[in-house]
Amino acid sequence: MLLEFYSLYMEQLQELIGQLGEMSLPHDVDSVVVLAHKMKSSSLSIGALLVASRLSEVGELALAGDSENLRACLEHVVQDCDKTILELELELELELELEVHALRVAIMV
Repeated sequence: MLLEFYSLYMEQLQELIGQLGEMSLPHDVDSVVVLAHKMKSSSLSIGALLVASRLSEVGELALAGDSENLRACLEHVVQDCDKTILELELELELELELEVHALRVAIMV
């Protein structure tokens, strides 16, 4: 179950970055804010605090109409997401190893 949750989060995160990169201010400000808020909530629920914090900043910059700093912040979001995805992949590998170990122990009993 945890594996599916992480996988879904990683997919959504990658989609979000693509969508945010295609948007422009001031035309898409509402969409930027909604997407950033949605993924911020998901990031908080999964423990990706750095990504959540950066997405909060994205929403604030979009509302302020600060296109220049928004683009720079989005670049940081991409970097943070890449780091988070790597961390989640490592966590998934560890989770799988623990599940396999638990199954082996259960079989031996």
